[in-house]
Order: sequence, then structure tokens, then C-alpha cells
Amino acid sequence: MKPLLAAMPLLLGAAAGSPISVSSQDGKLKIGIDDQSGKIVTVQGMETKGVTGFENCGNGELQSIQRNGSNVVVKKKYSCSSNCVSTVDVFGDVDSPKSNEIGWSVAVEGCSDGDWSSSMGTSLQFINTESIEIWLPWNKPSTGWMTDPLQPEPFTNNTYSTGALHGNSVIAEHTTFLFNNTFGISMISNPNNYPHHGKVITTSLGTTIYQRDNALFRPGVVHTFNMHLSLHGPTFRAGLSQSLLKYNQHWSPYNNREQVLTYDGLGSYTSANEIPQNVSFLQDIGYKVNWDLGGRFFPYMGMYLPPVAPGEEWANDAEGSQKSINVTFEFIDQQYLSQKGIGVNPFSYFNIFEYGLNVVYDKSQTTPTGHGDWRNASDYLSGYLIDSMVTNFSCYFHCDSAGHNTAQYSWQNAVVVDPTMKSYNKFLMDQATRKLQNLNQFTGIVIDRSDWCQVYNNDNPGISFVNGSTATNFAESWITVTGQLRDVFSNNKTILMNTVGFASLSLLQYTDGTFSEGYEVDAAGLLGINSPAILWTYGPDECCSSQQLADSFFQKLLYMRVFPMAPYPANDHSIRPGDVQNIYYLKYGQMFKILNGFNWELVDVITADGLRVNTFCNQSHLVAFVAHANVTTATVRLPSGVQNQQYLLPGSSESWNDFTSNTIPVRDGCVMIKADKA
Repeated sequence: MKPLLAAMPLLLGAAAGSPISVSSQDGKLKIGIDDQSGKIVTVQGMETKGVTGFENCGNGELQSIQRNGSNVVVKKKYSCSSNCVSTVDVFGDVDSPKSNEIGWSVAVEGCSDGDWSSSMGTSLQFINTESIEIWLPWNKPSTGWMTDPLQPEPFTNNTYSTGALHGNSVIAEHTTFLFNNTFGISMISNPNNYPHHGKVITTSLGTTIYQRDNALFRPGVVHTFNMHLSLHGPTFRAGLSQSLLKYNQHWSPYNNREQVLTYDGLGSYTSANEIPQNVSFLQDIGYKVNWDLGGRFFPYMGMYLPPVAPGEEWANDAEGSQKSINVTFEFIDQQYLSQKGIGVNPFSYFNIFEYGLNVVYDKSQTTPTGHGDWRNASDYLSGYLIDSMVTNFSCYFHCDSAGHNTAQYSWQNAVVVDPTMKSYNKFLMDQATRKLQNLNQFTGIVIDRSDWCQVYNNDNPGISFVNGSTATNFAESWITVTGQLRDVFSNNKTILMNTVGFASLSLLQYTDGTFSEGYEVDAAGLLGINSPAILWTYGPDECCSSQQLADSFFQKLLYMRVFPMAPYPANDHSIRPGDVQNIYYLKYGQMFKILNGFNWELVDVITADGLRVNTFCNQSHLVAFVAHANVTTATVRLPSGVQNQQYLLPGSSESWNDFTSNTIPVRDGCVMIKADKA
């Protein structure tokens, strides 16, 4: 879908009437709604244009505008060639705003016969941008490890995909506008909104457009999007703090946060069934999590724990460098127990969108036969799961542009399936239950391949409309199925998400953190503000081929509180031990260990004059990390009331040093600071 630039003319016309005032509950935030056009025309007295629009649908015809208690309700109708769409915008006390917020709810419904779709956008434009900066929770393509995603910027012409990690992207529909270092206003979308694929578009004219694509327009199908304008202090952290307060269930682990954060630390992805010889080294650098290599224990993708009796053996999927072994429930549990013995939390592989091994199928078959041997993936698919296979699909990004009457193949010639279809959904939930009943030692699961969230299943009618037919959006399927898995696991097990290809706050409601493949440290760090975040490390060429590279790599991860992978023996397409990389891991390992159990601090932050610094906290301490500093000393400023401040320099033999003055040393571009809370 192209960016919704056709909606831009909606923002440029002058107000025709008089503004109707809407205030936050505390009276400090005020907006004005034009009584002739229904547009937002002022925010805090500043000339502004705010409106909902549609591609190639004109300015819309105002049907009514009225005050309903503390709210203003605007109804409009848009003519789009032979189709039409109606909108209801409500400004005021909607979607439970806090005292310093004004809610903005948009309801969209088709009003013509037949199904159709058009890109729709909610837009906000500040006319005078000279003193305004903008900040988004963005993930920009890596240009090295020196980029800083925590800096606001002037308005520029940019397009960011929401969730899909293709070029510039953002992890949430959240924008903070900072006004001349005096105050900030954030536009915060509710992550419970339906996860339509889309974009956030900014322009040098001060415009921000939240574009949503492929929604089904049909009478009786209403799409509602809830947002808030939030008034706060003059930093992006203050705006992010507002989002964290409102949507803590997305930003934080589903399970007890203190319990889950004990899993903070470096990770591995391995099939090794032996305890490594370098245990003390791994413990020194904060290694905490192992994610089972796909195929380590399961016979093929999708069949993660077969329907067998205790003690009954099956053969694993010995793909690549893996060893062929016979597996039982008891064997898996013993492996997990051994990992726990060295302080490692074992996580099982899980994938909700892919099934099988070298799958062949009959294109004419649409219903299961009711019989099939689970040991043969194709036979079992034909017998019980054929109705869940995706054969008519469309893609926002990632896969073939479209498929008709053909399977979408993946790893080892597995096929893509729809996990919300009754047969496959039961298949997955039965396996989750089987894990609880037969594996006593596993910590939880990591769900792989969120990139399939960019796919639409045209075989399963939903509230998306793409390539001429209704479809189910796999991003919604992800949310549905992770919610069902949470019902099975309850608070007993941890669910981590691999955000490779699709990093979105809306997908995290039922999860506890992320273990992500890829290079997107900005996305991993921002999604991990209040939860564990581990990011793939492919090898020494990525992190450790020189001191300069190692310093920039590890300092960026520490700055974002993202844990790298540990150099573990038999890691698969990820870093393994070596004399050079081990030295750099030890240089920074102590600092990673310190951040175990911390989250981002967004209020009482430590600053360093002119330097890049981020602050973290637990119940009793503040910790800050200065990164990528081209200086030998730093002047730091701590919040009032903190005590016992110390600093730590990189190096395996370094220890904490007390300090009382504001000036502390910096080594190789960084220093860590710790203080007791008041």
C-alpha cells in the first residue's frame, strides 16, 4: 500500500467557522473543534489541523456536530467514486482518558452496497513547526551501532511501517511533540485497536498521519480506533511514561514482572545436549536463557510434542548440524533439568504459522479424512489439518505478493497454516497442554516467526479486505492464539516472542518479553522498556572483529538494555566461543549482569552534560549507562535524594568506585553509574 498522501489536502484548508472547546479533566489541555468542518483547529492555542481522511475520497461532507456532555461528536460522510464511508469522531472523555488527556475515538463504517476498502488516515498537523521537535518509538535501518533512537528530531518527510520491519518502522502508533523545551503533547493510540497494517507518515510541514490499510468497508462492520492526546513534561520520556501507565499490560510481562525479569540475561539457540565446559565464563557474562533449536526435540515443524505415552520414543528432526537422537518426554525433562543446574532457563521452540516437513498435498482435498499417522507430516495434514492450510493469501510485505490455490512454503518445505482454524487451533492447544502434563522442567516457550503477521488469509473471511475479497489478518490471529496459549499456561509458564519481521506493541498483550532474531536493537530495546529483551548475535564479525566494533556494539545494547546472545558451544547461526569474542564479552559482561531485573526509568533520570545516557531502575537502585562518548570524563547529574553513588568502568577485573563530585572517568566511550534510591 502506498503512503496516504492523498489525504494531505484535508489538512491545509483554513477553518471556516468557530472553534468548539474541549478540555481534559484537569482543564490543562485544550483543543478546538471547528463547528463548520469538524476538524481540530487548535491544540493548546496553537493553530493545528486534525482530521480523519481516506485516499481519493475528498474532504467529506459534515453530517452533524454536537456537544454531548463533555464530548464533541462529529459525523461525516465521504464519497469515494461509486462507494461511500461514514465516520464518527468523538473528542473528550472517551476510552478512559487520564486527567491530563483528551480522548479521540474514530468509528468508520462503509455506507454503500458491496465490499471495498481504502487507505484511511488520522492526521494531526501543527502549522508552526519552528519550535517543535518530534519523537517516535522508531526502528531505523542500521547504519552501525552508533545511532541514537532516543533523540527527538525536527519534522522531516518520512514513512514508517507500523510493526513490519521493512526500512523505517515504528513499534507503536505513538508520537511525542516537544514544544520549545516547555511542554510536550503525545498522540497515543490504544494498542488494543484492531491491528490493521499501516504506516506512520511525517512531513516537513508538521504533519503526522496514522495510516491504516485494507480494512473491510461494509454496512454493519464498524472499525473503531481509540487515541489520546496527552499533556506532559518537555521530554519524550514523559510521553512514553504516559503510554506505559495507560497500557501497562502491553509494555510489561503478563506474568509477575519481578519473577519474569529474573530471566533477564544473555541467551543461546542450540541443540547441544551436554553441559558446556565454559560454565563459569557463561555465568560471568550473565547467560540466562536457552531457546531450543528448532528440531532439537520435535519430529517436524508444528509437531512440537507428539501424542505419545510416557517412555515412548520418537526421532527428532536432525536438520543441519544437529545429531539424530531418539526423544522421550523424560529425556527432554532431564535436559532441561541439567540446564537449570547451571542457572539457565530452558525455553521450548514454538511456531503457530508453520507446519510440516517436505509437505505434499492434494489440491482437490478441502476437508480432513479423519485418519493419518502423526509420524508423517503430509499424512497427518491430510487426515486432520488440511482445512487449516493457507492456499489463497495476500501479503502486506514478506511473502509472495499473492497466492491462489497454492500453498505458501517455508523452512524445510513446511506450509503456512491458519492457527485460528478450529482443527489447527486444537492441535496447538493440545500440545501446549501436553507440555504442562509431561514436562516439569521447561520454563516456557519462544514463539518464532512473527513475520507471518504480515499475511492475509483469503480463505478465512475476516474484517480485512485485500485483493478483492475479505480476509483474516494474521496479526489478529497472533493476538488471538497467544491469548489462548496464555489461558493454557496461565501464570505458570513464560511466553517470549521472536519479533523478527514484525515488532509491534499490539502483539505483546499476552507475552512476557522478546527473544528476537535480526539486527533491530532499537525495536527490541523499546519493546523491552519494562520486560526482558534478548537480540540475536550472529557471529564475531557482527560484534567483535575489532575493539572499535566491540565497544560500539556492546555499548549500544547496554544503552538500550538489550541482552546479546552468549557465545555458547553449538549455537546455531549465532555466535560461538572464541578467544577474541570471549575477551570482549568479559569486558562488558559485568555490566550486563548488573542490568538483570532492571527496567527503563522514565522519570527520575540521571543525565550527563552533552552525552548519550539512559537510566534504568529496580525497586532499590538507579543505574545509568553513558555510551559512545568521545571524552575521558563525564559530568553527571543525579536526581535529588539518591545516595551511595558509584561508577563502574568496562573491564573484567573492574569494581565499583564511590564518587561524591559530579565528574567521573570514562573509558573507551562508556561508564556505568549506580545509586541507591531515596
